[in-house]
Amino acid sequence: MIRKRIFVFGLGMMCLCLMTSCQTKQGVDFDSFNRRLISQIENKETTDEMLLQSISRLGKVSEPPTFWTTIANDKTYSIEHRSRCIMALFRRHAQRCSGGRQLSKVLAPVHWLESKDIGRIDVLAGAVPVTPGTDRTVFVIRVLSGAKFAIYISILGKMDTEDFYRMICDANGKYNAVVLEYGYADDYDEWLLDSSRQVSVRR
Repeated sequence: MIRKRIFVFGLGMMCLCLMTSCQTKQGVDFDSFNRRLISQIENKETTDEMLLQSISRLGKVSEPPTFWTTIANDKTYSIEHRSRCIMALFRRHAQRCSGGRQLSKVLAPVHWLESKDIGRIDVLAGAVPVTPGTDRTVFVIRVLSGAKFAIYISILGKMDTEDFYRMICDANGKYNAVVLEYGYADDYDEWLLDSSRQVSVRR
């Protein structure tokens, strides 16, 4: 199994290097490049490093949000793989949503989310990645019940946790709210910065 994973990682890195360096006289075939990245993300054997590499190299949003929700809801993928895809779903699709109903339509179906994974932040303290204010309510989604990945959503006005959960899960429900801000607690931005530094050093 270890040898298999090493082989998959090595093959994936070779593919990424070829995709990055391969150019024709007309330039890079970005559609083909994106399709190969999508294929890497769909592969259950893709390592976490390769998954991060693939997600970070995706171009402008062309894939539907269901690409990410399909993986997020599939328990045959690892928890970490599903969590990465949930974070990518929010960064690439959900954070464009300015309303609760719009957000729930983008996230549907939300089989990966349970009510126990949502908390309301009544006192903003520490490294909370959203702006505090008395005119808003901040919720945190602990992705797949873990401590490593979390999504913060700030909405205008007051709402309790149960109504927030219903709003997220039911696109045709009676609950709606103005979404003010999204914030993310994971290692993606730090990883991206480190990767950029490594590239700069190589140059």
